[in-house]
Amino acid sequence: MVILAAFISPCTEVKTSTEHLDINCDAHRYSDETELIADEFTETTNEPLLGTRSYIRHLGSEGTVDAEVVAAPRRTRGSFGEDILGDAADGRRQFETTTMEPCKFEITLPQNYVLGQRVRVKGPHGFFSTRPPAGANLLPGSRQRVRLAPLPEFRVEVPVGVSPGSELKFAKEDGTEVSVTVPQDVTPGSFFDMAPPALMVQVPKFAMPGDLVIFSAEVNCGSGKVTSWCRAQVPQGFHEEEYFPARIPEPERVALRALDTTSYIRYLGSEGTVDAEVLATPRRTRSIFGEDLLEHAVDGRRQLKSVATSPCELEITLPLNYVPGQRVRAKGPHGFMSAPTPANPKLLPGSRQRVRLAPLPEFRVEVPPGVSPGSELKFARKDGTEISVAVPQSATPGSFFDVLPPALMVQVPKSAMPGDLVVFSAEVNFGSGTVTSWYRAQVPPGFHEEEYFPARIPEPEYAAL
Repeated sequence: MVILAAFISPCTEVKTSTEHLDINCDAHRYSDETELIADEFTETTNEPLLGTRSYIRHLGSEGTVDAEVVAAPRRTRGSFGEDILGDAADGRRQFETTTMEPCKFEITLPQNYVLGQRVRVKGPHGFFSTRPPAGANLLPGSRQRVRLAPLPEFRVEVPVGVSPGSELKFAKEDGTEVSVTVPQDVTPGSFFDMAPPALMVQVPKFAMPGDLVIFSAEVNCGSGKVTSWCRAQVPQGFHEEEYFPARIPEPERVALRALDTTSYIRYLGSEGTVDAEVLATPRRTRSIFGEDLLEHAVDGRRQLKSVATSPCELEITLPLNYVPGQRVRAKGPHGFMSAPTPANPKLLPGSRQRVRLAPLPEFRVEVPPGVSPGSELKFARKDGTEISVAVPQSATPGSFFDVLPPALMVQVPKSAMPGDLVVFSAEVNFGSGTVTSWYRAQVPPGFHEEEYFPARIPEPEYAAL
């Protein structure tokens, strides 16, 4: 949840030369009758949506740029020993900067103030440049209220029967569902404006329009807060010390969804894992000997029923005539299985060994700074599929862990050979529950009776037949 109208710490009033201004940052929520700003702007998926034709008017998003989630910045040393950021992949300059939440404050215009002039103000991150509101009675030495916030994105009419504090929900043009809390001092038939979920980003020293600025942002995501790094382009017309509004990505995107794969994610490949496909309930026939058989596939290949298990580790006892590298017949999840053993010449016949029944890892992940055990990391595979993984309890920032593909271990049934098709059922998580579906995979080369091979399970939405 992104808080739109928020507080900043009050600044003490300072007396300076006429170049600077006396400022008392009386920041507060927007509450003027004609400038009501919604407290919260949240993604939602529940409850009926408000009819946009009747109650919601889109005002546009002029002046607000879109921020993107990036990996933590990597700094280099400048020629004078200062910390600097490397250029972006496209060659544009990058600067680290600061942000603050939208606010209002009061300033005192200098005695030599000229109409239209920008004034330099002491703010939460040092001095910044701002312009007093047009059309106000801007007399030198007068006190003025300055708004540092994006332009409103929506104008909402309060429907009949809706009281202050109620939650209204509707969909934006891009399909994103949002909710807003009705302010306390509005009544049915009155209007209030909604600002976009944005932070005010300061243009750092030496930065110019077109340069990129990187900043950290904290948003509510699920049951807690997530701090992530974001990047935005300085828009035209903004210069050093000025603030511009940058729209913060939706919370799930902030939750490290767009990690820089060159920095934190290394793709290891998917060698040895075959793709399974969703299948309708298999149809059986009777053989000449009366046993149940599955009908052949459309292309004529044999289909045999099989069983599958989640990746696991097993303990086996090596036989007394064991030879290093030999496969061992052992009791497995579904009866006897043929298990691989580590190619270790020091394995002794008769010893107990742990055998891993699992696919090879698909990704190697470095834990980013500021990420703790149990946190959820989200990123995209090469095919665009988004996946999430929980950081192991033993992992710390800078350490590595491997991510397995979403696969089951499928046993090669009796009399099956490489190239045959095997059919099996599996239960997968889907929304708030689980779905049991039938799948089909091809026995890969090199696998024979009683051995297990890894088969990637399709995404849950494809399994919900």
